[in-house]
Amino acid sequence: LSISDGKYKHNSAMLATQLNNLIQNDYIRVNSIVRVKQGVCNLVSNRRILILLDVEVVASDYDGVIGTVDSASGAAAGESSAATASTTASTEAPTNAAKHASPENPYRKASAKTPLPAFGGDDRAIPLTSLNPYDRRWAIRVRVVAKPPIRTYNSDRGEGKIFSVDLVDASGEIRATGFNADCDRLYPLFEKNKVYMIQGGRIKPKNRRFNQLSHEYEITFDSTTTVTESKDMGAYNFKSFAELEAMPITRDTMAFADILAVIKEVADVTTIVTRAAQKELSKREVTLVDKDNVSLSCTLWGKEAEGFVDAGGHPGVVMAIKAARISDFNGRSLSVASNSNYSINPDLKEAHELKGWCVLIFGSRSRVCMGFDKWNARQFWHLTATVGLPDDKSVAFQVTGTILYVKSDNIYYQACPTCNKKVVEESDGSYECQKCAKSYKEFKYRLLTSFSIGDFSGSQWLQSFSEVAESVLGHSADEIGSWSANSDPRFTTALADATFKTWTFRCRARTDTYNDQSRLRVSVASAVPIDYVQDSKRMV
Repeated sequence: LSISDGKYKHNSAMLATQLNNLIQNDYIRVNSIVRVKQGVCNLVSNRRILILLDVEVVASDYDGVIGTVDSASGAAAGESSAATASTTASTEAPTNAAKHASPENPYRKASAKTPLPAFGGDDRAIPLTSLNPYDRRWAIRVRVVAKPPIRTYNSDRGEGKIFSVDLVDASGEIRATGFNADCDRLYPLFEKNKVYMIQGGRIKPKNRRFNQLSHEYEITFDSTTTVTESKDMGAYNFKSFAELEAMPITRDTMAFADILAVIKEVADVTTIVTRAAQKELSKREVTLVDKDNVSLSCTLWGKEAEGFVDAGGHPGVVMAIKAARISDFNGRSLSVASNSNYSINPDLKEAHELKGWCVLIFGSRSRVCMGFDKWNARQFWHLTATVGLPDDKSVAFQVTGTILYVKSDNIYYQACPTCNKKVVEESDGSYECQKCAKSYKEFKYRLLTSFSIGDFSGSQWLQSFSEVAESVLGHSADEIGSWSANSDPRFTTALADATFKTWTFRCRARTDTYNDQSRLRVSVASAVPIDYVQDSKRMV
């Protein structure tokens, strides 16, 4: 960018990556007027580069240039740029001495004239999105979201140790790595979910083969790196859903916001296969409603999606999300990204006010406010009313019952290691997956188990897949499949041990029609051992 403040012009300005959408959506054009809220000035080969981190577009179209603009160069350009970046800077012209000054230490001079901008409550920290290889004096205030164990490696120089941590702040995420002596020195300092101030280290382009985080760079710790624990970045800056709707978002935009809303609906966990890695990934859709009664869909991924209900994620509770990612999918939607954190029923003034609003609007005994979700508690005799539904309709319900019998026939199938579809054994001993169009030397066992479940009102056959079946049987699919294939007596024992135990099942029922006859098919979405205290409260 070439920018001016009405008095001086600077030709070495850059827009931070997170602001590229302002150019792509034509909000910033030639002669546009912007208010610079945050910026940083770096000295590269005696040339001052001004990076704009946060700007507000005042006017997209303006006829001509404001004022009489002179070109600024050298140190004068740096001072003019620093003045532009600071919201409290003076617009006075630099002195002649400043124009010809050649500081002995350019980095010390730059630091004195252009201090790092305020971010996250600490005036030394800059956002992760502004890190680049040209800035050697940087400090970040981040939360550790992943800390894998130390790994060892062998190279031409001998054995070594390596560790990595995934760091996030409100602007994005980045991976940092340390080797050998730095591994021994820094690894014990980090704890997952704690916040740290980090200074020093090399910024370099990431290796996309091993690093799938969104940041284009990664940090390599060295002897200059310092790590100190910082106060928690717990402060929220909540945005309403109406504000999110008004934000200019594109598919390539990385935009984040703090969200506070009431959970309206919680969908089942589903599984997708990622295009890049061809791996299964769990996802769950949650419908949120804010204080303006505007609803948005929020997606959770992986373990967070699977454990959301167990963590207290039910309709009627208040959910706060720190740095939820905003996208333009289906108009506007949210997701809990790797750099996001969420809490259920946080002890915040805004959360208590929102809960009161929920009761006022929906009523204290509504499904939303009381937390009754779509899994209505039923007995088995209720299922007789389900028969006769159209084939494309289903009923979701929750039932508490005792396992009466586990069917031993066709309890498993041989599955593709990639997509979990059934494989066919070839004459050469390999296994072909028609969906993946590949042959594999080995397969994996997947359970497809039928249980007869009963309560005081009747009984019903339920069908479950691997995850639920493994939980109920208390053994992995590999163990059950191997024992069954080899007629191991442990197979019969495992089935017998599973009977006469009481569970709470979440199910879906639908009717299938074959030869003009309808029959009820019930599949299990999840199963947990009965909690007698909670079940008694429900019945009361």
